[in-house]
Amino acid sequence: MKSDLERLSEQYEQVEGAFMAAVREQLDHTQLALAAQSVAEAAARFNAEAYRKLHAAEEDAWMPLDQLTERTEVLADLWTDLAEAFSG
Repeated sequence: MKSDLERLSEQYEQVEGAFMAAVREQLDHTQLALAAQSVAEAAARFNAEAYRKLHAAEEDAWMPLDQLTERTEVLADLWTDLAEAFSG
């Protein structure tokens, strides 16, 4: 059975892949904005769960989760910025 973190990671990868496909297909600006917003939301959920796990972690799991949250936070910020740029 997958953990919430694994499930959210997979969801993030799916919507990120959908955004990349939208770019390759040269969809219009509105469709790219919606796709970027979906990725931003998925990244934010993934980041929130990573931080929840970090704060609840035992000492031996803390370092890998800290490294993960550094990446998920950057992804969440990046996709939020991209979604805002496409919506602008």
